[in-house]
Amino acid sequence: FIAKMTLGVILGIAWGKIAVYLFNKINLDYDGLYYVLGIAVTLFSFGFTERFGGNGFMAVYVTGLVMGNSKFIYHNGLGRFHDGMAWLMQVILFTMLGLLADPKLLLKNWWVGLCIAAALMLVARPLSVLLCMLRSKFNRNERMLVSWVGLRGGAPVMLATFPLIHKLPECEMMFHIVFFIVLTSVILQGMTIMPAAKRLKLDLPLKVHPRVPLEFENTGNMDDEMCEYEILPNVNNIAGKTLKTLGLPAGALVLLIRRGDKYVVPHGDTKLESNDSLMILGKPEVLKETGRFLGVPAES
Repeated sequence: FIAKMTLGVILGIAWGKIAVYLFNKINLDYDGLYYVLGIAVTLFSFGFTERFGGNGFMAVYVTGLVMGNSKFIYHNGLGRFHDGMAWLMQVILFTMLGLLADPKLLLKNWWVGLCIAAALMLVARPLSVLLCMLRSKFNRNERMLVSWVGLRGGAPVMLATFPLIHKLPECEMMFHIVFFIVLTSVILQGMTIMPAAKRLKLDLPLKVHPRVPLEFENTGNMDDEMCEYEILPNVNNIAGKTLKTLGLPAGALVLLIRRGDKYVVPHGDTKLESNDSLMILGKPEVLKETGRFLGVPAES
């Protein structure tokens, strides 16, 4: 097991670096082919690792980690593409799992699943969260909420299909018990997350940003990047100034200003307000200097 996981990590890192190199060096005629390349890298990472005795799932996971933390062309577009693919795969996964489940067997073993679900939700997860967060800065209420929101999803049910595939003894019972645990977790914990957060006074209003009308995608033709900076109240007395009197670092170009649920096209006399977000284009070193000047971190 350790050898398979270790090999999966090593090959995952290798495939991640290979993928970043390919994206930056290969000049494809059509933009859509870069997304096809992303799928090909995923399949090769899994298949190559499995062929040489490693864990393909671990390799794909590590490949994604390496790519996600690297800079390459069409990075943002590839992320959105894989996000959509992930939702599609979840729909297919739960549909297939529903077809495999037998309601009679599900009800036959309900008491076993209920006992295990109760042990996981009330004992195992709270205890593990407590041990993992002993030295964390989270307070008691925050730890309690973290211990309650451990939803079980499609992964446990998917893993429970492996005994079915290999026809192991009591494989159907194991599958349906796991399926019942997941259903219990999704229904019970899913419906009580918001009430629990309110009771623990940890619920915050959801910030919904409007869809950005301007998209920046690095295609390898320029060194500039685009970042978003929010103007916080009482930071460097920025609110109330105009763009031309703000004194941004040379090379920082303000493309748009997000104000509430609307976007404003800026000009020199545009007056800045608290909680405005500036979408700024510039070279990486200029953006770092801009972040220090504004006193806020960047959101890429």
